[in-house]
Amino acid sequence: MHRSRSDRGFTLIEVIVAITLLLVVTVAALPLIINSLQFSTAQQRQQAGVIVTQEAMEQVRVRASGLTAVAPLVAGRHSSDVGAQFTRVSTHPGVAQTNAASDPAAASGSAAALLPLQQNVRRDGTDYTVETLIGTCTQQKNGTGELRCLKTGTGNAMVRTIVVTKWTAGDACTGSPAGYCSYEAMSLINLDTDLEWSDAS
Repeated sequence: MHRSRSDRGFTLIEVIVAITLLLVVTVAALPLIINSLQFSTAQQRQQAGVIVTQEAMEQVRVRASGLTAVAPLVAGRHSSDVGAQFTRVSTHPGVAQTNAASDPAAASGSAAALLPLQQNVRRDGTDYTVETLIGTCTQQKNGTGELRCLKTGTGNAMVRTIVVTKWTAGDACTGSPAGYCSYEAMSLINLDTDLEWSDAS
């Protein structure tokens, strides 16, 4: 019985050539696959950092609800602990224009602080260090009429909260100039109950 060429299947040479081509394509695509996985993992860590930061900021907002002074927010925060914290994150935006707020009656160690200065949070196998800074600033207009909250000056006193979250997992963090990845959020809280409203545009 005579078989047509299509019934014979592949020769050994054809199989070897096909496997070789498949290996070449796979090896060529491997760096792209690895980079995509690393990018995806870095994005997941970044998203977790955002969530951790927002949770810490929400703790402050809940405590600040209904307050008319900064003192209850910083209860248990010793001045030396707060000073060390502000020094640790001094390069982050807003810190240089914030007066550190502390509790004169607090003992050193700040273990009794209602809002912890620093927390260690673990999410999806990554450790995050969360710094919650609380201080004051004065809201005022600059020469162009833009509102700024500065360390000194005359104007409306505000509470500034800065949350800085850091993590060191992943190549993106270890290769960064700071040696770590970070995400931060800042919020201004007006404790003045007698707000002035204006319809002026």
